[in-house]
Amino acid sequence: MSTRGDAAGFENLFPDQLVPDVLQLILETWRDFDKPADNEREPRITRRLRKALNSRNRHSEQVPVRIDSEVDAEGVEPGQIDFRFAAGWLPEVYFGVEAKKLNTRSGGRWGSQADAYTGKEGMGRFVRGKYGRGHKHGGMLAYVMDGDCPRAIGCVAEMIADRRVDLRIKPDTNLEQSPLVEDENVLATEHDIHPRQLTIHHLFLAA
Repeated sequence: MSTRGDAAGFENLFPDQLVPDVLQLILETWRDFDKPADNEREPRITRRLRKALNSRNRHSEQVPVRIDSEVDAEGVEPGQIDFRFAAGWLPEVYFGVEAKKLNTRSGGRWGSQADAYTGKEGMGRFVRGKYGRGHKHGGMLAYVMDGDCPRAIGCVAEMIADRRVDLRIKPDTNLEQSPLVEDENVLATEHDIHPRQLTIHHLFLAA
């Protein structure tokens, strides 16, 4: 079992030191993942990825977390968080990740779907406390269906700039490179959410 982070049982918040391990686990799992076709439904991609994450983590003992998903066996998403990386024994202590498809070949603003990603049912769920109320960290995972991560990042950054008040973006910041993982497709946003600052970690995964 990895000793890089200690999820020892009854902390009130997901341990900061486990966040980079979780981000790295997602990146490493995606590299070997059977990439989705453009027409594969988002819940089904998420269900397959959850299974792959659990398999990799179980064999490597990379991160001391339980990985759950609210996507059921039929690929139907009941409107809850897509991934829960749970640490310790308290059910409310987890790192939540919401997944969205970007750069599909139809629909959305410039075909990017950045509007939905940054909207009420995307980043907005963390900002208004539907997911991870009181947490210090949350995650957004983008399935970039055409593989063009720079375009996806640019469209999301533009939408965040347009919605910085609604998203409570920290002054003088936007979508910026992650301080935790050295990867050009892993970024972060800082949000002023009372009573503590929230960091949303963004992973753009090329399909």
